[in-house]
Amino acid sequence: MTATRLAFAPIITPALVAAGLLLTACGGGGSSTPQGAAVASIGSHEAKEGQASAAVASQAADAHRPQLRVDTSDAEKARLQNIWARCLSGKGVPTYTKSGDKLSWIFPEGGEDEYPKQFQACQQKQPLGPASEDPDRNPHYADDFTNYVKCINRDSPVVKVVQTKDGWTWADSNPEVNEDTQKQFDQIDKACELEAFGRG
Repeated sequence: MTATRLAFAPIITPALVAAGLLLTACGGGGSSTPQGAAVASIGSHEAKEGQASAAVASQAADAHRPQLRVDTSDAEKARLQNIWARCLSGKGVPTYTKSGDKLSWIFPEGGEDEYPKQFQACQQKQPLGPASEDPDRNPHYADDFTNYVKCINRDSPVVKVVQTKDGWTWADSNPEVNEDTQKQFDQIDKACELEAFGRG
């Protein structure tokens, strides 16, 4: 929900995607239970145990991660983001710096798929987003997001948005704005985020 430049692509709310595991096995005949089915069953059991262990480890790491709130200042967000990014950089993950609004943000260029060990080692330093903006932690998320979009359209005199199944997009695909309009929209966006997701 962080405000973005209107000239950029539409803001899309990130959805948590559950990863699936496809198990295949080649088996031969000769028994009442196909060998392939038995191998798949064993593999499925081991995979579930592995997923459960990984989930427990991830939850333990999350318990020590910095927790952002909707009202966390941009300066504090940048500070925590940069601590995490410097951790990744120190372990060999390439990073880049983006400056704006008197703040400098450091971001990893590589993703967790490319650097799994490094991301795991730095996981406890990665800030957690506000709980109220996480569909898995906020039972009112759908209603809150609808109210967020309504708030923007209520308060924004020029730029309007349309809610989609993934978040929201511009009502006008190419809105014409100037610097003053941009600043006004950024302020409205932040105010509406706090109004709609102010639970934490």
